[in-house]
Order: sequence, then C-alpha cells, then structure tokens
Amino acid sequence: MIAKSPARNSLWLEIKTRTAQGVPLSRIAADLGIDRKTARKHRDAESDPKAVPIVRHRASRFAEHEAYIREQLAAGVRISQIARELERRSDQRIAYSTLWEYVRKL
Repeated sequence: MIAKSPARNSLWLEIKTRTAQGVPLSRIAADLGIDRKTARKHRDAESDPKAVPIVRHRASRFAEHEAYIREQLAAGVRISQIARELERRSDQRIAYSTLWEYVRKL
C-alpha cells in the first residue's frame, strides 16, 4: 500500500501507472483516499485533468440590462434603486449584493 494523497500533480500519473499494473480501480481509489469516480476520471483522461483549468462562460442575468445600469450609475442613481427598478421590470427578486457584484466588475 502506498502513502495516502500523493501530490496533486502526480495523482494522474500514479493512477495511470497502477492501472497499467493491473490494480483494480476501486483499490487505487481507496489507497489514495479519493472517490472511485475521481479515479476513473483520471484513468480515462489523456492528460492530467487538473492541468487544464475549467472555465465556465455564463452570461449574467444583468447582461441584457447593462446599458441601463451604466446609464443609471452615471446619473448617480444608487444600486439599491437600480435593483428595485430591475425587479419591477422583470418580476424577479434581485438581491442588492448580486447586483453590486455585477456592477463592481463593470
């Protein structure tokens, strides 16, 4: 049995090596202290899955209102007032903090 939790950058290599030696995947996962599905993901990957960052691109729900938000901010309107107006327009609850995070990134 090997030591638990090898360095993350060698996890993929460790799983590849041990599966090539014929060690069952469930045994590898147990020895490394990881879930079987994680071990399977590493075994089936062509290269280290952790080496490629996961980037998710999802449009903000405020994207369609960006021009309006910018206009209101330029006019000195408070974010809380903008949030209330957007709530009225869209019939959706808009948290001040969510809108504030969006405005901060503009």
